[in-house]
Amino acid sequence: MNSKLKDMELNKGLTTPYSIPVRWLHAGVAAGAVFQLLTSLILLPPDEKGSAFAHAVMETHEISGLVVAAFVAAHLLWSIRARGDQHASLRILFSFSQWREAFSLIKTLASILFGKTNMPEPGNSLARIVEMMGILVMVAIAVTGVAMWFILPENSLNMSPTVDLLMNIHSLLSNLLWVYVIGHVFMVWAHIRAGDPVIQRVSPF
Repeated sequence: MNSKLKDMELNKGLTTPYSIPVRWLHAGVAAGAVFQLLTSLILLPPDEKGSAFAHAVMETHEISGLVVAAFVAAHLLWSIRARGDQHASLRILFSFSQWREAFSLIKTLASILFGKTNMPEPGNSLARIVEMMGILVMVAIAVTGVAMWFILPENSLNMSPTVDLLMNIHSLLSNLLWVYVIGHVFMVWAHIRAGDPVIQRVSPF
């Protein structure tokens, strides 16, 4: 009984529109993540020879990364304290029944994307779990990025083993973020096809 009550609390309000703070946090993190991913395709780190533009993009990536890190930190704090908001809390990652429902939905993803199966209710377990895991990935990206920003010698051509390790982790996590963002695009497309006003529920405008 206690488990069911906890799950009801986790899902309470998940089908209602996002609150204004969550809309802005989501917009800031989403826009920042996309911008960082796009600039990562162009930039060159200080230890690589290349165009001045690519190195300038690297500096832009670093500075804007600090802003995105602030949004991600705020989003994480909101996730920890969330109660009964459309935005699920991190507690959902520790619920066995939520994971069980999520795995059941994974089996129907292909048919959902191609319109052969009805879309699940907004705020379903799979969407909430993926959202929270995405936040954790972005937190890890922000932490490694900020760490490099503090210890990376400016314009240095000699990367320390620590910086090299952080850069490899940062790059690997960025690849996971690409998957997360692309998956988000496909799911938004599926929601729109099903007539779900997902943009109106999420947009701060």
